[in-house]
Amino acid sequence: MPIGQQTSKFLAAAVALTGIVLVVSRPDFLGDQAGRTVNAFSHANPWWIGAAFLAFAMGYVTYVGSWRASAFGLGIKLGFRPTLARLGIGSVVNTFAPARAGDAVKIALISETLEGPDKLWTAGGVYAAVAASRAAAVTVLTLLASCTGLLPAWPAVVIGTVVVGVAAAARFSTRARRFKRAVHLVEGIAALTRSPRRGAILVGWALATTGARILAVAGLASAFSLPHPLLVALLTVTALDLSGALPLTPGNVGVASGAVMVALGTAGISVADSLTISVAVQALETLVSLSAGAFGAVYLARPVTIRPWLIRAGSLAAAGSAAALLGEVVIRLA
Repeated sequence: MPIGQQTSKFLAAAVALTGIVLVVSRPDFLGDQAGRTVNAFSHANPWWIGAAFLAFAMGYVTYVGSWRASAFGLGIKLGFRPTLARLGIGSVVNTFAPARAGDAVKIALISETLEGPDKLWTAGGVYAAVAASRAAAVTVLTLLASCTGLLPAWPAVVIGTVVVGVAAAARFSTRARRFKRAVHLVEGIAALTRSPRRGAILVGWALATTGARILAVAGLASAFSLPHPLLVALLTVTALDLSGALPLTPGNVGVASGAVMVALGTAGISVADSLTISVAVQALETLVSLSAGAFGAVYLARPVTIRPWLIRAGSLAAAGSAAALLGEVVIRLA
């Protein structure tokens, strides 16, 4: 493996491990949200919390599947574990950085698994197709939520129009194809328009991710004994997806909570319960991201030639920090 790739993989793994150790050793690193999360979970049904975590985890697995399906549409085969590892690193970065900076990390790391020239642009094309399918799923979700009469339908119209416009431009526009590298970027979406079957498969993966999140949030609503858990889940996931279109803060904290409170307020859910659900969702999704990032850090660091004692020391430090966090949570819940 080239030295440059070894260095970038080691740095990515080191960044992920640093972020994970910071969170597990200093939960206050994320601010007051950590304390609110512990207080919220202290009154919840642990079985429903566990079921919600598993549903979020399944949603992350389907998200990995969407990247693989997008790459397959371009004739690229991505392995599950290498893809999960690299997306996990990017998810950790998104937890701490605004403006979805972690997505750029995902593209850069995925490009390392590709062959041929302009690998970074090709990986960008894979990401563009995933983003387009995700936008299509958000359109369907928003239309479904608008059927309840509690949310407007115009965001779905706007998003759907943009998706169709981008797909048509990628398929028929010749201006972007004058630039050699730009061809790789638009090819991901164009390939889906040429093969409706592949496009339907990719949108299906995106819808599976959305469905898993709805089930997870419904589990959280049941854990906190809120009425109409499926309605709460539908409104919450819709609000989170729409607010996620403009991630201004690390992990979209604050913006997402406000959107959830507005959406659930239309269903008569109190501000306190809305904030509880919002914080719980972000906490479990962060935990899933950190778990994927931990796997990615270990996976990417494995092929790099570093001293075994350094890996063992880092693993022991992370395990000790996690044990300390668990002990603190148990003491607070007692």
